[in-house]
Parts: sequence; structure tokens; C-alpha cells
Amino acid sequence: MNILKTLLSKASPVLVAGAISMMLFIAGPAAAAWKPDGTLTLQIGFGAGGSTDTLGRVLAKVMKEQTGWNIIVENKTGGGGIAMFTGIAKMPPRGKVIGLGVNMPVLVNLVRRQNELAFKLDSFDYLGTI
Repeated sequence: MNILKTLLSKASPVLVAGAISMMLFIAGPAAAAWKPDGTLTLQIGFGAGGSTDTLGRVLAKVMKEQTGWNIIVENKTGGGGIAMFTGIAKMPPRGKVIGLGVNMPVLVNLVRRQNELAFKLDSFDYLGTI
């Protein structure tokens, strides 16, 4: 387990950069077909300063550079992303808010607490994995 942890910690900057580049390369044609009406908000389901926050801020910066969109980053903490997903699920679907979370806490909660959560997997349009 320590070997895997060491490999991932050393490779993560390269993997993150590659994943973001690949995601934006693949999403390019789709992005041309859709444009947010006004400012786009990227909500991050974790606090400022952590790895998910850093990834989200890099993603927002690259998206803004490549599309010209105005993107605001907001941190919505609580429950490993559950608070963010709950908030987004309750919003009207106007295409102005996207969320960035970590799949494991959400999936565990969807399985263990499915009747307690205010959302289901199909409450959202899936945009991609980083």
C-alpha cells in the first residue's frame, strides 16, 4: 500500500495536468455547442486549500483561458461533497452552476443513505471525470 501511495503522490501533478488537458481536448467540440448565459459558477464540495479545491481552481483557470467564459469558484463544504450536491440538486436547471466533487464519498452515501439524500445520480448531467 505504501508503494502505491508513493507512486501516486509523485505522479499526481503529471496525472492531473494530463487529465485536465485530455478532458478539455475531448470536451472542446461539445463546448463549442454550448455557452453559459452569463457567469458560470464552479462549486467545489470541499474546503479551500485542499487537493480538490486546487484541482477545481486550475480547471476553472484553464476553462476560462480556453473559452473566455467568466467562471467563479465557490467552496461548498460538508459531508464529503454531499452538501454541495444537495444544493445543486435543489437549484433550477439553468446551466449556470457546475459541481466538482469526489466520487467515493458520494457513491458510499448514495448506497448507504439513498432514502435520506435530496438527490439521486440521475439528478445531474454528468460532464466528465478528472
